[in-house]
Amino acid sequence: MKAYLELMRPPNLPTAVSDILAGSAIAAFFAYEQLLDGELVAQLSWQSLFLLLVSTVCLYGGGVVINDVFDVEIDKIERPERPLPSGRALLHKARAMGLTLLVAGILTSLAVNAICGGVALVIAVLALIYNRYAKHHAFWGALVMGLCRAGNLLLGMSWLQQWHPIYLLIMTTPLAYIASVTYISRYEVRGGNAVQLGKTFPLELWAMLNPLLLSINITNNWQSVLPFVVLLSMLTLPPLIKSQQEPTPENIKKAVKARIIALIVLNAAWAATFGGWWWGVATIALMPISKLLARAFAVT
Repeated sequence: MKAYLELMRPPNLPTAVSDILAGSAIAAFFAYEQLLDGELVAQLSWQSLFLLLVSTVCLYGGGVVINDVFDVEIDKIERPERPLPSGRALLHKARAMGLTLLVAGILTSLAVNAICGGVALVIAVLALIYNRYAKHHAFWGALVMGLCRAGNLLLGMSWLQQWHPIYLLIMTTPLAYIASVTYISRYEVRGGNAVQLGKTFPLELWAMLNPLLLSINITNNWQSVLPFVVLLSMLTLPPLIKSQQEPTPENIKKAVKARIIALIVLNAAWAATFGGWWWGVATIALMPISKLLARAFAVT
């Protein structure tokens, strides 16, 4: 059982959950006009929120399982300790598991509303496109994976079946952040150089500053958001600098791991921007869970 759980990357699942928490706060703010702090709880549909949390776990888990299914031949050379190349998990069972999780994620979102179901379907299709085709291309792989994460945030923003033009701007944050992480992860096995690793820094800088900029211009609560942005920079910049100074596979892997888990902090910044500081704290509470799971399961 542990081998099949390992395929799902358990430490990463809380990051997907944080997408939904941030998205729900964003949707509530624009639907109920200047909604912040305690008012958010009164407006949340807890059943819908729970279903979307289940959905995002299934979608993310299914996507990474299928990733290992497509990578089994490469992993036999580069990562023989992984469940499939080591024989601890069977290929046909992993394939069935991944597809079942993706379908479950779509159906669970569809139970909330048709828009959520449609967004979940797009995420599942993008995950399959990434795993089968895009991942081997530096630009398209980073773009498609970034779209998957942006879609996951949109999934959280779709529970009220409303649309606001600012959603597009907000979605550029996970798109830029995950595109950067995906690009850098290409060098986990063989290492890289400072120029290669520095190409994506503007994307990460935008991802860090975007919540702060909107908290200044829209919600006027930047004081609540600033601590999360500072924490995000403290978690991601040191391993980034280290990996550029010494671009070894080990340092790059640590930098990627730090960025993936720190995605929870980025979503906490969004949650604080539109849901109030305490909603940001509730989101960042997922981080200890992710770190605890990272002791037993691989992140990358």
